[in-house]
Amino acid sequence: MMQRKARSSRSQKRNVSRSRKAMRSKAVVLGCALLFVLALIAYLRDPEAFTQGLEAVAQTPAGSDELQQTGIPSAETAPSCSPSTSAQPETEFDGALEIYVLDVGQGDSIFLRAPGGETMLIDAGEAQYFSEIDSFLKEQDVASLDVVVATHPHSDHIGGMSQIIEAYEIENFYMPAVTHTTATFEKMLSALEAREITPTIAYASSHAEIAWDEDVSVRIFSPLEGMDYEDLNDWSIVLNITYGETGILLAGDAEAYAEDAMLANFPAEDFAATVLKLGHHGSSTSTTEAFLSAVSPQIAIVSAGAGNSYGHPDEETLALLEAYGVTVCRTDEQGTIHIMLDGKAAEIEVEKAD
Repeated sequence: MMQRKARSSRSQKRNVSRSRKAMRSKAVVLGCALLFVLALIAYLRDPEAFTQGLEAVAQTPAGSDELQQTGIPSAETAPSCSPSTSAQPETEFDGALEIYVLDVGQGDSIFLRAPGGETMLIDAGEAQYFSEIDSFLKEQDVASLDVVVATHPHSDHIGGMSQIIEAYEIENFYMPAVTHTTATFEKMLSALEAREITPTIAYASSHAEIAWDEDVSVRIFSPLEGMDYEDLNDWSIVLNITYGETGILLAGDAEAYAEDAMLANFPAEDFAATVLKLGHHGSSTSTTEAFLSAVSPQIAIVSAGAGNSYGHPDEETLALLEAYGVTVCRTDEQGTIHIMLDGKAAEIEVEKAD
């Protein structure tokens, strides 16, 4: 899938190396000359200020705040969403939490593998994408799923769920306490009954978690019991999955009403995550500034279909993410997105160039 660049011959390398050394030597000489000229001009204009400036530089310790204010980029910058040019990520991620946001058009399907090997599937896109999800899981050598989550009953999230239930052994199945009068929803319930799987109804609380991997926390932030959610999107199961100092917040299709309810019921610091899978495919009715500020992600993931009629992701949402300096990865432009969290850092690989 990833291609390595062809290696040059040893003689070509030596010639390139010599050429680069010569260029670096010339650059150093020219640079020194330019610095000398600039320093001389500064001294002739104001000898006293020049001398004081040299003394200040000499007394400033390396790594101090005064040096950091010069615009030198921080080492903790978000990884880019460009396709990887190497066979392996730049950072070794043995024992990482791996997340695949699958390209299922205008819908959601997310596969996670814990450091200990446990598996989780969140949503299954429209029914037409089952074969692609099934092929992906087989490529990952997945024969059974430890946890499956149906975030809410819209077909772009559960369309392929009945087929998933029929094809894979499932240890634990989670869904919200809301029904929908569609054939898709009824097929999912019938498949659960046929496999004798009793779903767990997910409600958020300060202690509500999904038991999965002992080193990974999977907290349920929404829906909240007793809330009057009028929109099915706001019934979405929202998870904050944390591994070490890294994590991903998966917002389903939760919109502003559900976001406000979460913010009112949990401390702001609880939302912090390295990655945010945007609610409702990047719609303008989700990802309020207050919610984005609380999550404070480095990376935002948009799961949307290319050229979709809804205009997702919305330009207003993209502008807000840009204002907050968040790197945006999109399935409609870059295909399936692979995120690796090792507890300290994140690495991203995408399927194709945008």
